[in-house]
Amino acid sequence: MATKVAIVTGGASGMGYAVAQALVQRGGWHVHVLDVKPARDYHASSSSTTTNTTYQQADTTDYGQLAAVFKSVWTLGGQRRLDFVFANAGVLDSANFFKKSSTEGTDEPPPEPDYKVVDVNLRGCINTVYLARHYMAQSPDRSSRAIAVTASEAAIWPTYCLPLYTASKHGALGFVRSIADWYHKSDGIRVNTICPSSVKTALLPDEAWAAFDPSSLTSMDLVVKIVLDHFLNGELVVDSNGRRATSNYGQTVVPSGDELYLEDLPPFVNAGHEALVKATEVDRQTNII
Repeated sequence: MATKVAIVTGGASGMGYAVAQALVQRGGWHVHVLDVKPARDYHASSSSTTTNTTYQQADTTDYGQLAAVFKSVWTLGGQRRLDFVFANAGVLDSANFFKKSSTEGTDEPPPEPDYKVVDVNLRGCINTVYLARHYMAQSPDRSSRAIAVTASEAAIWPTYCLPLYTASKHGALGFVRSIADWYHKSDGIRVNTICPSSVKTALLPDEAWAAFDPSSLTSMDLVVKIVLDHFLNGELVVDSNGRRATSNYGQTVVPSGDELYLEDLPPFVNAGHEALVKATEVDRQTNII
């Protein structure tokens, strides 16, 4: 049986690392871990690097660099297959958006905001998914084509102190909801989004995590289960309210603590609004776009 191929961005730590290691342990997979860390730092910190894992330093916001990595994965050993991509790389706001600038009280405008969080969380996500679809659509095993995207509960509800992070995650979720139906119809690719509440990772220092109620933190094991059992394997989600997903693609799953919930699109305001939105479906607009 041919070894399946996966790419995990932001795979040097946190959720990406946990998912990559769990996938390798399942056997039958070669996982390409992508992160901005230098390779030596990854290998120094990784406790379970194996021959079934390849690490590549890559910045998801640099399309040319990321495209070169995807091509190298695709052509490695002449295998030309890509079965699963976990678009997980993400960062938090690097500056206090609400802090008054040094030009406060003058006629000078404030300096431009730092948009790194938007670039990584939204542009990097789009780059990753766009490249994944290109190669995955050519992959020989149609049944295993899956893309999982990490958003956040901030994709649905605001994280008030992190407005750019919130905006970027809203954008990532909106992007996935726009493409999921067509990607599945056209190429059999299942795209889903995980929107966890706080998962203890290196995004925050230990002293910041100390302020959280431990019972409010999302279990890493639950994150791995959602990404691999439901999104990769295609098992229909049954949430903690007993609701069963109607399909195995285009789902938004919110894990919180040890529970998980399906989050649907908001209801349409009226019949005319519903008709307008449905008229934008890709297969109805192919003669225009």
